[in-house]
Amino acid sequence: MPVFYTELGVPDTRDGRLEIIQLHVILLLRRLQRGDEAAKAVGQALFDTFFEDVDGSLREAGVGDLSVGKWIRKLGEQFYARATAVEVALEIGDRDGLAATLESNLYADGAADGLVAELVDYLFATDAAMGCAGPTADDRHAALQFPPLERIR
Repeated sequence: MPVFYTELGVPDTRDGRLEIIQLHVILLLRRLQRGDEAAKAVGQALFDTFFEDVDGSLREAGVGDLSVGKWIRKLGEQFYARATAVEVALEIGDRDGLAATLESNLYADGAADGLVAELVDYLFATDAAMGCAGPTADDRHAALQFPPLERIR
């Protein structure tokens, strides 16, 4: 959604876009991990597809075959660290911790506090809308939808 780049100050770069995609994948995985075995299988397929796409993107960007594995390993480690930090912050309601994670990864070049707070609000609202903040929703399709950012403003 362009609003992340035009109004929330997320850098409209390859890294900024990867960060936003990762945040959404983390939210989806968080939801799917709370489901039954079929949902968990979808989560694994999502994770695999995400990293296959990252692999392809690296190759398209000109990273050589011998270096792709090293990059994927590095990005995988970063993803797990990010996912853990986001998961913990969402689970315990730590808005400041989530803001710190966003500031160090997404807004490394600096952003206005209001922009970070607004993205934190979006992530908490999305997490709740997907049924992660409470019992899993009965409507699986609806629980996997990202709410429009404008709804939380």
